[in-house]
Amino acid sequence: MAEYSKPNSVASQPTQEASKSETQSVPVMKKPAVKNQKAQKRPIDTVGANGAGGGDEGGGEKKKRRKKGKESYKNYIHDVLKQVHPELRISNKAMGITNNFVYDLFERLAKEASVLAKKSSHSTIQTRDIQTAVRLICPGELGTHSISEGLKCIKKYNSHKNKN
Repeated sequence: MAEYSKPNSVASQPTQEASKSETQSVPVMKKPAVKNQKAQKRPIDTVGANGAGGGDEGGGEKKKRRKKGKESYKNYIHDVLKQVHPELRISNKAMGITNNFVYDLFERLAKEASVLAKKSSHSTIQTRDIQTAVRLICPGELGTHSISEGLKCIKKYNSHKNKN
């Protein structure tokens, strides 16, 4: 806890050893404790490499730091929900669970496709690797439906790509 010490009444009066120019002493003050060490280490304002920040005194304007958001599928989940059932809503808790499910599924598919690409000595994940990963990870009808939707998307993409 930061406490400021009161000026000592004896120290404020000149002593015999003190010179005549030192008639008043400065009270000793302790620095307040900093709660967040990281906040203290961040620069207050950012200045260019040559020291010119655009101001008269050489100091620059403060730039606001923007937090990098975590990747999320929440917007996409919401869009699909509105396409399928426009009258339904989803709670934040259910959206978080669905988002984690999609993220986990994506990670599993990417890992499996990467392993398949390495086994076939490719440096790039190809359509066939993704198809095989979906067949291995997604069971039964979910896998076949996913593959048919994926093939439909690839056909649409290629036809649009060839038009341009």
